Order: sequence, then C-alpha cells, then structure tokens
Amino acid sequence: MGSEQRFMAAADFQGEFRVEKRDGKPSLITGYPAKFNKLSQRMWGMREQILPGAFKRTLAEGADVRGLLNHNPDFVLGRNKAGTMRLSETSVGLRMEIDAPDTQVARDLMTSIDRGDITQGSFRFKTVTDNWHMQDGETIRDLIDVDLMDVSVVTFPAYEDTDIGVRSLSAAAGMDVARFSEIVTRIEHNLPAKSEDRDFLGLLIHRAELLRAKLPEPELRNLESATRRLRLLQATDCLGLDVHPRHVATSQRDEKRDAASGGEKRDAHLTKKVDGEDLSAHDFIIAEKADDTDTWHLPWHFSTEAKTVSHLRDALARFDQVKGISDAEKKKALTKLKHLAKAHGIDVSD
Repeated sequence: MGSEQRFMAAADFQGEFRVEKRDGKPSLITGYPAKFNKLSQRMWGMREQILPGAFKRTLAEGADVRGLLNHNPDFVLGRNKAGTMRLSETSVGLRMEIDAPDTQVARDLMTSIDRGDITQGSFRFKTVTDNWHMQDGETIRDLIDVDLMDVSVVTFPAYEDTDIGVRSLSAAAGMDVARFSEIVTRIEHNLPAKSEDRDFLGLLIHRAELLRAKLPEPELRNLESATRRLRLLQATDCLGLDVHPRHVATSQRDEKRDAASGGEKRDAHLTKKVDGEDLSAHDFIIAEKADDTDTWHLPWHFSTEAKTVSHLRDALARFDQVKGISDAEKKKALTKLKHLAKAHGIDVSD
C-alpha cells in the first residue's frame, strides 16, 4: 500500500501550534499533526478518524520521522533520530516538539505561526490496520495502526483544494465523482448499498456513453473498461442480486485482460472454459452449486464488452431451454439476466 497524507483542519487546533522562546536554547515549535477521534471532512466517499494508539507501535519501534514544512523534503525542521524533534502520543493525539533550526525558513515559519497565518498540521503514513463501518448513514474508516513517515506544518490543507477541483470538473461533466467513489468504497468493503445507488449508477453510465463518442480512438478501451465496471456495480451488488462482490475486483482487472491474449484464470477457484476464457461461477447467470460446473448455465461476464453483449443475447434467446431448476430460481435468474442485458444496452421487454 502506498503512503497516504492527512491534514488537520484549522478548527481542530484552536491556536495550539505555537512557538516557545527559550533563553540560550533554540525556539520550540509545538503542535499536533494529528488528533484522535475527530472525523475528517468527506473524502473519496468516506470520512476518517484516528483512534488512540494508532501511532504507539511505530513510535515504539523507532520510526525515522522528519518534521517538514509543507511536506517539502527541502525544508527539514527536525528529525526524531537526530534528537531535534520529539513525537509522543497524548490523550489528544500525536504531539510534536521541534527545536527550530537557525535557518531563514524556520525563522519565517515561526513569524507566521506567531501571527496566526499558519495554524495547521499534517502527517504522512502507511496504513497497517484499519476498520471500515457505517455510522449515521456514512462510510467511516478508523485508523487503528499506522507506520508514520513524516509530520509537517502546512500552509493549508492541500486535499481540500484538490477535492474542490475534482467536484468542479465532475459537475461540468454531469458526474458526481465523489458519489461514485462512495458507492465503490462501500461495496469494496462489504458495507450495505443504498437503494438509490442503482439509479445513480445508471445515470453515470449514460453520461459515460455520451462522452465516449467525443474521445479519440486510442482512449476508447479505457472508457469501455470503466463503463463495464459501472455496469457490473449497477447490475449486481446495488440490485441485491446473488452475486459475490468479487465482480468489482475482477472488473478492475479487465483492462489488463483486454490487452493480453487468451487471458489467465481470474482466481484460484474452480473455473469453466467458455469461448476461450476461464470463467468462475459468478460469471454465469445460473450457478446452483459453486463446486459443480455442470450446474453452471448461461455465461455472461467476459473480458470484452463485445463478447459480454453477444453472450447475453444468446442467454436471452435460449433461456427457456434451461432445465433442472425450480420455477422460483428460474424467475430469479431471468430477472438477473434482464437487468444485466439492460445495463449493457440490450433492449429487453418486461
């Protein structure tokens, strides 16, 4: 997992980043790059909070952490290994003390802190343990244990500007990217979907199709893969159908499979070869027993949109030929097939 970066909002600090003048010693810059049990603003479809103890292990193991200005490695304010910075967990959060260096950057920074121009902090980390759950209808991520990489005094939270820019661009395109991110986040972490997710994803698919016509030919494969992922989400998890969430992970590998010849098995589970591809039970409309390929009927999920549409049309044409399943299961399978066919642009009479 790559490193992540988080910023504390100004309201969380209440002037706690400060400079202490000391006789005969370097001035001391103190503050909290991270605070416990405070929900972040919404980002990437979720909110996040740091739990007490999240930094305990990484500090005890002697993580080599730098104190920076605006996460810029050219502006080093202190380093715990050098004894010029001290980090500790308190009941409030991660406390930082830096012996200010005798540099112009540090002097300018202390002036800005004294004036109240700079009040915010940040930390960069890698997640070791986290927990995802729903709270008051929102997706919440608890950071339980992290590897600390650096702490920083920052001018402003960069991700706020980034988030605003993303929202502006997505609004101009008629797409709520944040909402889509929220849906994907819930499904990837096996959290319950909302009833309105299906309609939203349908609209997003429609917008993607409109944009498709405006893209030059070399970009069509990427958009097709993105559209297929949306359709999979809409037609499976968000409809409450009997389809495992692995479709999300599988569809995310579609681009690699599109570029490869022949393809490889999607996972280590039982597969059945159809039209040159190894399909799992979840790639069939009907799969009564996951461990018995003889009960798998009507394949539909393939590596390309063209093959998927072709097999969905074939499934519609020969659906009545399927034998050996109950009327209730057959009705359920037909409902699923129609939803998938519609999601892939096939006209189906209700």
